[in-house]
Amino acid sequence: MTEDNTQALAGAASELNAELDVVDKAVLVEVYPTKIWVDSGFDGVKRIMMQHQGCDAFEFVAIKYDYRYTSNSMQHALVKNILSFLGVEDNNI
Repeated sequence: MTEDNTQALAGAASELNAELDVVDKAVLVEVYPTKIWVDSGFDGVKRIMMQHQGCDAFEFVAIKYDYRYTSNSMQHALVKNILSFLGVEDNNI
């Protein structure tokens, strides 16, 4: 890179930084709590559900059951690990 190119890039970067300083900062007003639970269907499917206050429930994960490929203990371990990953401490399912 030549010195002229280096100076041009430095000038462009300083102009961009000046524009970014003009952007207003966002203010966090409220954090809605998230409820997380597990539904078990009659078909053997374990569904990890989520819901923010004031919103509809959302099926985050569905762990299907098929005796040829899965077991109850495998489903149980997967659900416990996913809940732990999501930060749910009391995951007595």
